[in-house]
Amino acid sequence: MLQDKTGALWAGTDRFLLKIDLRQGKAEQFISTDVRPDPRKFPFGNIVYKLFEDRAENLWAATLYGIYRFDPVRNDFTEYPFDPGAEDKAMDSSYPAIYEDLDGFLWIGTADGVFRFDPNGGTFKIYRHDSQNPNSLSHNAVRTIAPDPFEPNVLWLGTAGGGLNRFDKHTDAFSVLTEKNGLPNNVIYGILSDDEGNLWMSTNNGISRFDPRSRTFKNFDKKDGLQHNEFNSCAFFKSTSGELFFGGINGFNAFYPSDVKDNPNPPPVVLTDFQILNKEISFREKDSPLKQTITETKEITLNYEQRFFSFEFAALDFTEPGKNQYAYQLENFDKEMVKIGTQRRAFYTNIPPGTYTFRVIASNNDGFWNNEGATIKITILPPFWLTWWFVTLMVVVVIGIIFLIVYPQISKLRFEKEIQEAFAGQLIEEQENDRKRIAAELHDGIGQSLLIIKNRAFLGEKLIHKETGQEQKIESVLEQLDEISGSATEALEQVREIAYYLRPSHLERVGLTSAIGEMIERVADSSEIEFDVKITELDGVFSPQNEINFYRIVQESLNNIIKHSGAALVKIRIVRENDQVELTIKDNGQGFVPETAKEKSRGFGLKGMSERARLLGGTYSIKSSVGEGTMVRVKIKNDEKRD
Repeated sequence: MLQDKTGALWAGTDRFLLKIDLRQGKAEQFISTDVRPDPRKFPFGNIVYKLFEDRAENLWAATLYGIYRFDPVRNDFTEYPFDPGAEDKAMDSSYPAIYEDLDGFLWIGTADGVFRFDPNGGTFKIYRHDSQNPNSLSHNAVRTIAPDPFEPNVLWLGTAGGGLNRFDKHTDAFSVLTEKNGLPNNVIYGILSDDEGNLWMSTNNGISRFDPRSRTFKNFDKKDGLQHNEFNSCAFFKSTSGELFFGGINGFNAFYPSDVKDNPNPPPVVLTDFQILNKEISFREKDSPLKQTITETKEITLNYEQRFFSFEFAALDFTEPGKNQYAYQLENFDKEMVKIGTQRRAFYTNIPPGTYTFRVIASNNDGFWNNEGATIKITILPPFWLTWWFVTLMVVVVIGIIFLIVYPQISKLRFEKEIQEAFAGQLIEEQENDRKRIAAELHDGIGQSLLIIKNRAFLGEKLIHKETGQEQKIESVLEQLDEISGSATEALEQVREIAYYLRPSHLERVGLTSAIGEMIERVADSSEIEFDVKITELDGVFSPQNEINFYRIVQESLNNIIKHSGAALVKIRIVRENDQVELTIKDNGQGFVPETAKEKSRGFGLKGMSERARLLGGTYSIKSSVGEGTMVRVKIKNDEKRD
């Protein structure tokens, strides 16, 4: 819809174009039933996608075939087809964007590129994506166009998957900004400017405020008050008072940009916990390396056996604690600051003897950093065998006995490795047997007892009601029976949930393929994560024991994603080709450093998945980095059903 400068209201639909004169109270309809537009009639083939009025008060309409200018004197339209040489050529202009620059050119964004139209000559110049040209448009679907507030020769184009494009009319070249540059999502629906020269854009992952001078983004999501992180096409508007409107899948947001204030206060940073070998250390313990609380401690001395340690820390800004960012460095060990996003722990393993300084810095929810942060000095003492006199003695001894020791030692190490692998496999098998037994006992024992309690309470209530005239006397008894029934029902549900976690009985009931599908549905229903799932039929591929191993790998991966990733999208692919099964689980979350994570709380889960993959006769790998998401891949060559 459009209200022109004369006050007339125009409405374009997929059937006709309607002009309503609000002052005279009459309407005029333009319509054509021709397959191909006829310039003497309403020429749009019954489909109008966009209406636009230029500075000269000309009315323009965008359609499948081109754009059309309305002549109010003749009361008809002039046709400017996108491709004059193709009679039946139609463009997919479902979400067109039209902008008039200072030179009078019309820029038209379509699903097949952006068109520059010269109204004087009636000619088009087309810009499309070219994989061989890095200075071309990054994505052909252009949904919104806005001018740069500071550079008249620059336009900004929002695409439906290629991020934000900057177009320089002088050089006729595009450059692109994407999620890697700070954009919250590469799908952009609308761009509006504020009075300070910022560009506000709605995306598939919130709203972003973009400063075209510094090329920086400030992103806002549902936690900041948005109706949803996902917005819609063609749903953006700036009022004459400067208020911005953006519509999404759960309503719309309206705000004045000047009311959106940054938090300029860098937060104080404190150390909150210190652990050695994953055990919390208290200054009250005997022989503790801490002499006071970790928050007050300035220096720690550790012996060689204590070189596996971790710190926990916090930024004391509670505006939006979940958005506080952290970075740390162990000086003389780390080459640079390690950025960990919103995580609040740093792990170190096998640190050599020496003197170090641990430093942690943090930012508030709006990215203002306290670069001084908190520091603590750490000294790790060498063991006696690293002293000079012991090293000299050992060199003399080793030279004399090296040939007598090497071969037996290698054999011993191999034997110990085989024992460890056998023990790990037996441990996993025993865990599954115990889970199965406990699940059965919970379901058949406690579960049945609770069910009987519930039924007896219900029957007792019915019998009491049969006592005519006794309602008031037994009211308290009825209340007790109701509470018994309710408690028993709740306990029964808890038992069933425990039984499901300990032993997924539906694995035997519906098969491996359906069991994995049900597990993914449960996870999806309990979170806001979007799942993209494709699973090949797996039933009958593995033995019953190996089915549970494969199931646990998927389950542990999803648990890690829910607990740690902060992802919005997870892609799961389970492909069976010939004699090989390949599992890939990839998320777009905050990621982590796998080598460091092996010492974190989730390290045992990673080792467990690796061991289960080995028992399946396959390989396990994990690829992740901070800010880049995580991908778990398991490849199993299934020559035969392994026992």
